[in-house]
Amino acid sequence: MLCGRPPFKEETDIATALQHVRSIASPPRQWRAGIPASVEAVVIRAMMKQPKDRFATAHELKSALLQADLSDDSTAFVAAPDAAMIGHHPIDGLHRLDYSDRLDSPTPPRGLAPKRHRLVPFLLFALTAIAVVLVGTRLLGGLNFDLGGGKSAQAVIGPIAPSGAGSFDPQGDGTENQPLVRNAIDANPATSWHSDRYNTRSFGNLKSGVGIVVTVPANSSIASVVVKSPTRQWSGSVYMAPAPSDTLAGWGKPLATAANTIGDATFNLPRTSGGAVLVWITDPGTTNRMEITEITVSG
Repeated sequence: MLCGRPPFKEETDIATALQHVRSIASPPRQWRAGIPASVEAVVIRAMMKQPKDRFATAHELKSALLQADLSDDSTAFVAAPDAAMIGHHPIDGLHRLDYSDRLDSPTPPRGLAPKRHRLVPFLLFALTAIAVVLVGTRLLGGLNFDLGGGKSAQAVIGPIAPSGAGSFDPQGDGTENQPLVRNAIDANPATSWHSDRYNTRSFGNLKSGVGIVVTVPANSSIASVVVKSPTRQWSGSVYMAPAPSDTLAGWGKPLATAANTIGDATFNLPRTSGGAVLVWITDPGTTNRMEITEITVSG
């Protein structure tokens, strides 16, 4: 909100989500001149990747905002021990963020330097919104689900970015059109994976099915799996496990099943935690060939 743009913007939602997980956002003053350095330091700390490096409470964030100097100082101090931060120097356990090199050009190429009297109300509004987001994030982060054995899973509301995918053909030659599998998780409806074309809808009586395995971060709490497909009257099931298994028996029992589905299907699961999802096709539909344009796993 301070910069007039999101911290990350990629071509697809999944790519943007991965940037949120893996990348450090650019400092706000890189995008908009006139933001006080002390305010920027508060924003940077609030957006740190590790929870231990962010503000522990909304009260702590409020205190930092009240102490922020709205004058155009060139340096700021922030208690955030992450060596990946830009221009840091350790001073008494704190990190000194040096932006003096950026002050040579008061207005960055994509930034606008607003007048001071117009910036202050905007800062107050934006920083209030940051506090609301911080509190909401802590509330969602506190939702844990017992996995047994002392382990817990973080609840993620919405799509979970997949870490990989592979074809699954344990009763055949082990794989089924493996080079096309990434098309099922690339968030592009124009690409797809498909099975071989069989003589019958029972896979030529050669096997009971084929499938795709989608891996997600370990101990993900999953509530639904959406399979997008143009295939008519196909059937299948969804399984979950801590890690992929080479055999169908190793996946246990199916958590949800769909039969004679025309096109897309949503599998609503009893909220279960794991690191791998199997979409197992038991009927390839009227053309004897199953096609999947996208598999979306959500918490």
